[in-house]
Amino acid sequence: MSLNEEHDETLRPAETQVVRVQELSEANRALQAFQHVNRKAVEQYENFSVQLVDLRNRKEDIDAGESAIAEAIQQIDAQKQHAVLETLRRVNGHFQQVFGEMVPGGAGKLKQLRRDRDVEMTGDTDGSQEASLGDIVGVRIEVSFTGQATSFLTMNQLSGGQKTVVALSLVFAIQRLEPAPFYLLDEVDAALDASYRSALANLVAKTARTSQVILTTFRPETLEKAERCYRVYQQNRASRIDAVSRDQAEEVLRAQDRLAQAEAERAALMAD
Repeated sequence: MSLNEEHDETLRPAETQVVRVQELSEANRALQAFQHVNRKAVEQYENFSVQLVDLRNRKEDIDAGESAIAEAIQQIDAQKQHAVLETLRRVNGHFQQVFGEMVPGGAGKLKQLRRDRDVEMTGDTDGSQEASLGDIVGVRIEVSFTGQATSFLTMNQLSGGQKTVVALSLVFAIQRLEPAPFYLLDEVDAALDASYRSALANLVAKTARTSQVILTTFRPETLEKAERCYRVYQQNRASRIDAVSRDQAEEVLRAQDRLAQAEAERAALMAD
């Protein structure tokens, strides 16, 4: 081996080292281009994947709960609609009975006012009677004091006394739907004619079989059905209540009528 060959052999490791250093430098420069890469991306991806699965499961639960709630609301709406319509039909039946008791030979009925037409609330429960509550805009009362089918009148066509008869009939019809143990009626017969006051007294007496009724009145017809009579008056600027007989109560009413008549005559004389 010559000297030159031996010299080349000694230089090769050094050249190789230089080349490797250059490659390493280039590799470092290439890596610097990725220095902003998130080194926790893999770990975060795994965490987000777990969260995504959890969110999807929660969404499925929420969707299932929403469906159950929507179904429950639909059932409640259907029950509410049926209850309201059934209650209106029952009140209509009681109203017809009570009005017949208040006005012998008369007839009354309730009608549903719908957006497209008016419907009588009969006892039928077929599909023709069912309606959405959103379609019902009100209830109209129609009565006939003669009982003729062609003489039904609305509330706007009635006199004051007739309106009172209808109002009392509706109140007692509603109370028959859910009877109460106690009633307090304050001069509800004041605007009624004598025949209607007698009918009201019979109606109150019928109600008093199952409930306690207190009725204030200045009319003798009501006293005929009263079980007990009490006189309420003022003495020494204080109210007093005395139990009286029916005859005594009637005498109090007659005295009240005589006093009212005398005051009316005095007012007429002063006007002249």
